[in-house]
Amino acid sequence: MARFRRRYGKVFNELVNLLLGQDYKLLDFRQLYELYLKWDAEYGFDKRPKSDAVMRTLAREFKFKMPKCKWLGWDMKPLKKWEYKPLTLMELAMKVKDDISY
Repeated sequence: MARFRRRYGKVFNELVNLLLGQDYKLLDFRQLYELYLKWDAEYGFDKRPKSDAVMRTLAREFKFKMPKCKWLGWDMKPLKKWEYKPLTLMELAMKVKDDISY
């Protein structure tokens, strides 16, 4: 976890500064969506899946043998194909609405 904190600490600090700089301590949905897209581009997650970064880091920490493949999924199995396709703001809002109203 310390490796993740060192590598992605800038994102965490940016979010904390945004929240502390506001009176009501909330960010609207559009701001969060724009931050998400910005951070994806900044850290290369538009070229590499997040699952691959996390699983390879965990495997290194626990000295697991890594499969020889381009990308890893959340189950540590090779992904057949991957393409960066972020949801639009409206699609994301609809998914959140579906999850909230169960």
